[in-house]
This record gives sequence, structure tokens and C-alpha cells, in this order.
Amino acid sequence: MAIAEVNLGRAQELAQETGGRAVADYREMLEAVDAVVISSPNFLHHEHAIECAKAEKHIYCEKPMGLSLEQARDIEQATSRSQVASVVGFSNRFGGDVQTMLRLNEAGELGDLISLASRRLCFIDPQKTPAWRRDHAQSGGLLFEINIHEIDWMMWLGGEVQSVYARKWSQENGPRHNDHLWVTLNFDGGAVGAHEGSWLTSNPQFFRSVEGTRAVFSTDEWGS
Repeated sequence: MAIAEVNLGRAQELAQETGGRAVADYREMLEAVDAVVISSPNFLHHEHAIECAKAEKHIYCEKPMGLSLEQARDIEQATSRSQVASVVGFSNRFGGDVQTMLRLNEAGELGDLISLASRRLCFIDPQKTPAWRRDHAQSGGLLFEINIHEIDWMMWLGGEVQSVYARKWSQENGPRHNDHLWVTLNFDGGAVGAHEGSWLTSNPQFFRSVEGTRAVFSTDEWGS
């Protein structure tokens, strides 16, 4: 095991806990490992995934896969050429609530899907978060940094998307700026997905629900 971190002191602390080797440059560890977990800031995922794929290392890359469709396709092509296993870290797929929804749907207990809904509103103090996360060009904003998890589980359950309608609000103007989101997904099977998200709200809320012709599954605040 090896830990790469530009702040070598932090890498050394974790290396002592795990029995691994600490390096400041991730390239120094590639010969010594079989697989990598890429948990660097979002804007570095593309570079790190490409280099690790070239080195023929299996990859678990935290979301987002890249900051654009082109970056995601670059990574897919690099892993295909090297024939390495790879996965994007959508950890929310494996939460108890999403797994239960999937199980009920696959068993036919929900009937035909009518709607999927998600509301994930939180507050992350901009003064206490890393500079790269505040820079939407580096983080992708709310959608790529956090609420992409909500879009992912709805697509995983609802299937192929036929069309998308989306709006955004942000404190600053810019093509990538998004602090508050509204997204409507129209699925091929006829169901509709609705998501609202924010990381600058004064009224945090978080719930998920799926409505079918036979039954409804929903969580209350924060999935409890």
C-alpha cells in the first residue's frame, strides 16, 4: 500500500496508520501497486485516471469521472486500451435506502414506476471549504461535487433518460456556476424524475421517494 499526497506530512500520518509508504507524487507509487483509489480534487481526476490507466492499474475514481463529457470519454478510452477494471465512486448506490428501492422495484412490488423524487438541500460554509471547491471551474459546482449522487440513483433506478430539463441559480454568473439546481428527467419507461438541490440553503432538507402504481417508497429527513 502507498499513499500519495502533495502534503507529504499528511501522507506520512496515514501511512503510519496503514503500514503503507508515503510519497508526494503519485507517479512514484505506481510501480508498487495493483490498483488505485483516486480521491483527489475533482479537477485532477482526468489527469490522474489517464496516467494510472496508462500504468495499467485498476481504478476506483471518486465522482465526478471528469469535468466534461470529453474528459469522461478520455478516461473510458484509456481504461479500455489498457484493459483495466474501473469504476466511478457513486457510493450512494449502495446505501440501505437505494438498495431497498432497487430490491422492491426488481421484485415488482412498486408496480410500474410513475415518479422518482429527490430533494437534497444543505449548507456548506464557503469560508470553511477548500478553495478548489469554491471555484466552480475546478469542482463543477454543486452538481458535480455533491448532487450528482442524486441524479445517479434516479437514473440507476429509472433507466434510460429520454430528455432533461434543468435550471440553476448561483451567487455568481458563469457558464459552470451552480449553487441551486432544479432537474427534471423524463425516462424512456414513462416515469418522471424530479430533483432539487442546494449547498447554500438556510433550511437543510434531504429526502428520496419513488412512486409506483402499486406502492410508494420514501425516506424522511436525511434518509432516516
